[in-house]
Amino acid sequence: MAWHVTFREKQQSAKLGGWGENFWNTNVSLAAAQAAANSLQDILINCKGAQLSITGYRLSQVGAFRVTQNITRVLGPFAPSPSAYPDADYPSTALQLKLRGTTTNKVTTQWLRGLPDSITTTGGLYTPGGSSLWQAYFNQLCAKLTGGSWAVYVLNPLTPYFPVTLNNTITGSVTIKGNNYGALGATAYVRIKGMGQQHPMNGLFTFTVTDPTTGAGTISPWTPTTTNLPFWGKRPTAQAQVYMFDTIAEATNGITTSHYTGKPTGLLGGRRRKRKIISV
Repeated sequence: MAWHVTFREKQQSAKLGGWGENFWNTNVSLAAAQAAANSLQDILINCKGAQLSITGYRLSQVGAFRVTQNITRVLGPFAPSPSAYPDADYPSTALQLKLRGTTTNKVTTQWLRGLPDSITTTGGLYTPGGSSLWQAYFNQLCAKLTGGSWAVYVLNPLTPYFPVTLNNTITGSVTIKGNNYGALGATAYVRIKGMGQQHPMNGLFTFTVTDPTTGAGTISPWTPTTTNLPFWGKRPTAQAQVYMFDTIAEATNGITTSHYTGKPTGLLGGRRRKRKIISV
């Protein structure tokens, strides 16, 4: 069991909002995952500037393809200590969070947006020394993410690809060649792609082995079709990519965005922020 947590953000000045950071949690129960998300929300709010609030989050079960919970949880209007760093430039003032998995050693990145302008120079150089309080909050965030239940979601390096050979869209039965004799174990998270006309089978599923000798199994959750759709793939065989959750061993900061250009430093691409000039 695992959960996808996406936080909702709201900008004070423009009254705008949207979905912000995404994280993965490996707690088994819904109650435990919600408690972990509440704790992470508290720390994220401290890391944001005074103009940005996190008003709640969406908590969904991995592989269930449905929203399990929409949590509205507003803790005060905006950042708890606006006098410490009253500025926030949303969405351009951002810091890249680098998360390294314990087993795979793979690094995934996550942008933290709406941060105080004081943590970077105009050109985008990370200078947290100007706000020791903010650095303490960021250290708390890194400690929380490496506490055991937060994870990165990456391709399993031992079994990255398997061809899909036989499938039935009525029963949700799939045969993954190469999975003979239980190569994936009893269950695995798989992302199936390239199914063509059988497009309902494209996506992320829990694959349960029913016959380890042939590699046959079933995917869930599955909504049966009325007829078994034909396979009109663009490739000779479809592919199943096997994913795994890897607890976070290390969380560090990466590149930042520039106040001057609104782009990530050191990159040619990225979103450019438009500045509004007001005549006085």
